Amino acid sequence: MVWNCRGLGNPCAIRALNKLLRDQAPSLVFLSETKLLTGEMDVVRRRVGFENGFSIDCRNRGGGLALLWRVGVELSIVSYSVGHIDAVIKDSVMGQHWRFIGFYGPPKLSQRKHSRQLLRRLASLYSLPWLCVGDFNEILSSEEKCGGTIRTQTQMDAFREALGGASFYDLGFRGSRYTWARGRSPTRRICERLGRAVASPEWSSLFPASMVRHLSSSWSDHVPICISIKHTLNAFNNKKRRGDPVASLVSCAQQALTALQSWGRRKLGHLKGRIKKLFDKLETIQFNSSHHLTEELAIKKELDSLLEQEELYWKQRLRVSWLQEGD
Repeated sequence: MVWNCRGLGNPCAIRALNKLLRDQAPSLVFLSETKLLTGEMDVVRRRVGFENGFSIDCRNRGGGLALLWRVGVELSIVSYSVGHIDAVIKDSVMGQHWRFIGFYGPPKLSQRKHSRQLLRRLASLYSLPWLCVGDFNEILSSEEKCGGTIRTQTQMDAFREALGGASFYDLGFRGSRYTWARGRSPTRRICERLGRAVASPEWSSLFPASMVRHLSSSWSDHVPICISIKHTLNAFNNKKRRGDPVASLVSCAQQALTALQSWGRRKLGHLKGRIKKLFDKLETIQFNSSHHLTEELAIKKELDSLLEQEELYWKQRLRVSWLQEGD
């Protein structure tokens, strides 16, 4: 999962991130614009339940990157800067190494040339199947923007050439058309597809059934992007037939997840239903240029209140468990 979170120093932001992590259960998370120093990000990492992490300090309370991953993910950091984190991952099913790059393009137009040069330089470092995801702060065509100042064709062509030079192609998406929006009234509303997932042909051959989804969140004006990395059925079944322990572990994990989801529905019930309805409503209106931002803000405020109640529920439940199991 990848998200320009627009700062994690606020309890509302942490609740929104926790909600996303519970719903999507990602094994790898890339966050941009954390607006935190490394020590502060480590606190957040532990709070949201990730065992491993690597972060880049913000500068003057702007920027800041973080890559979080679960136990079981074989990952090594290769390079990093204020605009990217480059890592190599070993796939647990096929044993194949591939490359993940979390990318953040600078908001300032004058700095985007350097961002495009960075993409080309990263592409030339070594040859592995690779996936690159993040907030590029660029668009490929006028269809990816609604409202505001028109992007020049020169800008869009330069970004397209940078992706082509790195042998990337867009993986597409499901969900809202845009990934960023701003403006309080329909006449001032600006929506753009600034975030995306791109990959090399070799990566797509490894994971042909993978899917990119644009999610909704009660925090940030950028949507989270979730990439479901899926192997071919034959690759998984071949491992399973050979008695591969990873395949057995995946099967057990899926069964456990199903049981946990059923338990959660029984316990949280009405609260979860209200949260889901509000997220559905938010997703419907969030990038509709005809709606007023005040309506969106009201939904986000109500969502944060419900998420706070949900967080309190889990804290109380943990306390009860501790009292029951303690001496």
